[in-house]
Amino acid sequence: MKKKALAAFLTVCMLAAAAVPAAVVSAVTDAGSSRPAAQKAVTVTKDGSTAQFDTLSDALAAAEEGSTVTLNENLTVTQNISIAKGLTLNGNGYSITGVGDFASSGQPAVVLVDTDSPVVLNDLSIIGGASNKFPLNIYTSPNVTLNNVSVSNVFNNGGAILVNASAVTVTGSLTVSTTAGSWYGINVDSGAGVESTGPSLTFAAGAKMVYTNTDDGAYSESGPAAICVDKPTQYTNAVTGHEAAGLAAPVRNEKQQDLYYLAQPANVEADGITLNETAVTLKPGETVQLLATVTPENASDPTVTFSSDAPETASVAQDGLVTAHAQGQATITAKTANGHTATCTVTVENDAALPPDGDSGDGTVTPPDSGSDNEDTAVPPNGSVVVPVPELSGETVSGSTTSVTAPIEIPQETINSASAENPVAVSVNLPTSALTQAIAQASTTGFALNVTIPEQAVSSAHVKMAQINLEKAVFAQIKASGKTFTVHVESTGGKQLYAWTFHGNQITDTTIDVNLALNVSSSQANPAIQAALGGIQGTVLSFAHQGSLPAKAAVKADVSASFQPGETAYLYYYHPQLKTMQSMGGSYTVDENGYVEISIDHCSDYVLTKTQLNLGTGSITNSENNIISPQTGDNTNLAVSIAAVTAAGAAITGFVVIKKRRTQE
Repeated sequence: MKKKALAAFLTVCMLAAAAVPAAVVSAVTDAGSSRPAAQKAVTVTKDGSTAQFDTLSDALAAAEEGSTVTLNENLTVTQNISIAKGLTLNGNGYSITGVGDFASSGQPAVVLVDTDSPVVLNDLSIIGGASNKFPLNIYTSPNVTLNNVSVSNVFNNGGAILVNASAVTVTGSLTVSTTAGSWYGINVDSGAGVESTGPSLTFAAGAKMVYTNTDDGAYSESGPAAICVDKPTQYTNAVTGHEAAGLAAPVRNEKQQDLYYLAQPANVEADGITLNETAVTLKPGETVQLLATVTPENASDPTVTFSSDAPETASVAQDGLVTAHAQGQATITAKTANGHTATCTVTVENDAALPPDGDSGDGTVTPPDSGSDNEDTAVPPNGSVVVPVPELSGETVSGSTTSVTAPIEIPQETINSASAENPVAVSVNLPTSALTQAIAQASTTGFALNVTIPEQAVSSAHVKMAQINLEKAVFAQIKASGKTFTVHVESTGGKQLYAWTFHGNQITDTTIDVNLALNVSSSQANPAIQAALGGIQGTVLSFAHQGSLPAKAAVKADVSASFQPGETAYLYYYHPQLKTMQSMGGSYTVDENGYVEISIDHCSDYVLTKTQLNLGTGSITNSENNIISPQTGDNTNLAVSIAAVTAAGAAITGFVVIKKRRTQE
C-alpha cells in the first residue's frame, strides 16, 4: 500500500472508531480471557496495515474493499451487521449472536450481505435470536463464499440462511440448525422485485453440509427441508454438488408448489470395514487401541461392535481398546451393523523376567484372572482396575441442551476390597464413537454427558477415579458442531462432584485426550502444599490431566467440605519444584450449593483458600513469604513451569499401574 493510501486508511479507521455508536455491538468474554489487554474485540487488516476496534460495526464501517476483519472474541449484536463491501469476515472460531427485537429495525437478520464485490465468511458461527427470521441473509450478492460456517436459527419461523438472488459457494463445512416450526434450513430464492440471473448455491469439492431440526430426525415431503429452492422449474440448477456434500437427491414438496427440497441423506449401506492393526503382540497388562474405518465414508449407520474369541487372553472394550491378560492368542473382531467384519490377531507373551506373582518391580503388573463374569474388567494385584466402557443411555432434551448418561460400573467386590493398605484406582474410557455420533445428531446447541459413579465408591475414602478419559475425536466433533459441551461427574445418588464445560467455538487443539478425573482434598493431606501455604489451610484441586487443554474450560467443583455458601475463595497455583504458591489473580464466590467454578486452560494442582495470601506484589513467594522472582503479570513464568508439574498429580494417581501402548492415529 502506498504511503498516502496507508495514511488515509488508518485515518478513516480512527475517525470511524470515534464516530460510530458503540451500543450496536458488545463484546462478551469470560473472566480471565487469554486475549491480551491491549487487543480489542475486532481487528481490521489490509496490505500489512492493522487497526483495532471495540465493535464490529465500527470495524466494518472503517474497513476498505479487500480488507480482512477478524473477531477476537464472541460478540452479541442488537441490530443487524451489514456487509456492503468486498471483504473477508474471519470469525476466528468465534460467534456473532443476535439478541433483542430485530424486527423493529426492518431487517431481522443477524448478518446481512449486500454487495457486488466478493465476500468470504470464514470459521464463523452466527446464532439467531428470538426474532431473527433468517440469521444470515445474502441479498443480491453474486460472489459470496461460506467456509467452515455454522448458522443456527431459534425462531419458530423462516430458516437459517437466505440465498436471495445471490450466488453462494460453500467450502469446508456448513452446519445449519433450525428449531421446531421452521420452514427449512436454507432458502434459495429468486428475490422479490429484483433483477437477477437467478439464485445459486454451489457445494465445492470436499464441502460438507449438516442440517438438524428439532421437529424430528426425518424429513418427509411436508416436513422441514435442508434446502428449499424457489421456482425450481425456472432455476433447474440452483443447487449443485449437494450429493457429495452429504444430501440426498431433490424431492418435490407437493404442499408448497413453488418449492422442492433436498431431503435427509439417503440410506447408504456400509460396504466394508478395516482396522488400523491386523496383528499385534502384547504382554499381560498392556493395551492397544484398535481404530475401525467403515466404508463408504457417508454410510448411514457407521456403528461398529467389537468382540474377542478369547477374552481371558485379551479382552476388548466397545471403543476398540484391547487389554492383554494372559499368555495365548485371541482374535478381535470388529463388525458393522450390516455384518461386514475385520479382524486383528492379538498374541500375548509372558515376560520371562516377571516374578511368579506378576510384580515386575518397575510398576508393570500382570493382571490375574479376576473371576468376574465381566470380560472387560481386570483387577491387578495392586488394586487398580480398568472398568468397561460405559454405554450411553437416557437421552433427554431440555431447552437448548441434549443430555445422555454414561454409568460407570465398578464391581461390588472391588469396592468392598478397598482399604487404606490396598486403595483402588478406577480407570474408564468414555465411549468415543457413541459420543461423537450423539453430538453430531443432537439438534440442540448444548450437549451434556452425565457420568455416574456408584454411590458406595464415591463414599469410600479408598476408591478413587484415576482416569475418566475423553478422547480427542470427541473434541473434534464438539468443535465441528460448535456446541457447548458439559460433562457432569456425579454419584448414582444424584450428588454432583464436579463438572467440565467446553465451548465448541473456542476449541483450538483437537490432538489432546483429556483425563477428566479430579480429586478435591484438604491441603493437610499434602504436606508439601501445606508447607507452601505457611500454615493456612486450603482446598486442593488435583487434576489427573496434566498440561494444556483443547480449549479454556469452566470447571465447577464441590468445596462444601471446607467452604460455606457465600464465602470468598482465592485461587492459587502450586509450583512443585519451587514449592511455592502463585496467585491466579482471582477470587470466587461459593454458590448456594457449595460449588466454585473456575476457568482454566491447563491442568496442574490448584489451591483455594479463605484467606488471601501475602505473596508480595507481582511475586512468587515461598512458605516464609520471601520473594523468589518478580512476575510480569501475564503468567509467563507460570506457563513455562507448567510443563514440569507432575509430582503432585502423581501423588494422587501414582498407585495406578496400567502400562499402555497405543498405535499412532
